[in-house]
Amino acid sequence: MFYIGKDAKQLLMDKGALVTMLFMPLVLILILGFALGDAFTGMPEKIDVAIVSDETLADAVQRFSDELDDWPAQEKTAVLGLAEQLSVPELLIETVESTEDLDSITFHYENELSEARDKDYAGVLHIGEGSRAQIWEQQFLGGGESTGTFTFYANTSEPQQAAIVEAIMKQFIDQFYAQTALANAGLESSMLEGIGDVIYQGSQPISAFEYYMFAMGVMFVFYTAGFMASYAYMEKKTSVYARLILANVSQVGYLVGKGVTTVFLVLIQLMLIFAVNLALFRIEIGNWPGVLLISLMLGIAVASVALLITAIQFRFRSEKVANQFMFFIITIFASVGGSFFPVSDLSPLLAQLSQWTPNGRALTAFLQAAQGAALEEIRPAILMLSGFSCLCFAIAWLFFPRQGGAES
Repeated sequence: MFYIGKDAKQLLMDKGALVTMLFMPLVLILILGFALGDAFTGMPEKIDVAIVSDETLADAVQRFSDELDDWPAQEKTAVLGLAEQLSVPELLIETVESTEDLDSITFHYENELSEARDKDYAGVLHIGEGSRAQIWEQQFLGGGESTGTFTFYANTSEPQQAAIVEAIMKQFIDQFYAQTALANAGLESSMLEGIGDVIYQGSQPISAFEYYMFAMGVMFVFYTAGFMASYAYMEKKTSVYARLILANVSQVGYLVGKGVTTVFLVLIQLMLIFAVNLALFRIEIGNWPGVLLISLMLGIAVASVALLITAIQFRFRSEKVANQFMFFIITIFASVGGSFFPVSDLSPLLAQLSQWTPNGRALTAFLQAAQGAALEEIRPAILMLSGFSCLCFAIAWLFFPRQGGAES
């Protein structure tokens, strides 16, 4: 608590640091949110989606036909014909392809699920074997709740496009099952009427303000690393560090104290940015525990960078590293990581590269959690940030001077 209180007090007295860490991100969120709002509410120019089916429609009809062997021939033929018309995957594809507002979505048929997921699709729709027949059993035989397996695998490198496709599919399937329930209840409702009227409501799952709330957050938290490293070197120059060592404070204790303080300050910084934007723009978060977990891991990553810069500065007795980091490295990371614009809209290569930066991977995870993604979906980001932190901590410990480090 001593370290946290001391560094927090020093930070509060540094008006330039406060402006950089809190005021600038809020201003940029406002500017970019209003300036680029249209780019987030419209459909992307091109969205490629893969379809992988473990069986053909004909095979599915034959499977269902085998279950109707004891039916009269005339009724069986009528039901099979209607079932073929009401095949959910085919209806979904036909509806999307015939809707003018969704003409940017293109479906591609693949044979292998693993190969499709390795390609640059926004997502992959996997149609499990027997899934069509299971839905038909529910519709025509009263088989209870459907267990048909339709799985959509979102491309984490294309969160914006994947979210659009997933939202459209969910809306379509919800409408389909609603009409099925009405029909089973004996209410007048045509199974085909209105199914093609899937309306893309312009409800891009990620608004400009929501995107830049996270994008500016993951960018400006790294300035905290630079400021903390600068404060640490100032302590060395003014002999504060030397007095701590003489007072039997170990080097490990000093570094741990700086790291814990950095994590604490990053969490406060993120929570303030989130709170202001949630209040102003009524942004909804689908998975708050996920957002908090990512915030914690990002804070640890920032702390590891702060300690790495501190160790390098102590080793070479220069404060230029922190300045260069804040002026150049953060800007490069922000550009590659997607803080200024969604890099997935520029090129697949840049989108992949962004996932190897801590801020880019954290941004993707934040966006996924905001859309309600489960822990399993954000786990790769958690593991990447953990690995990055461990690497920086290890290098920092190797660089940190064991002897003579207390000299100014």
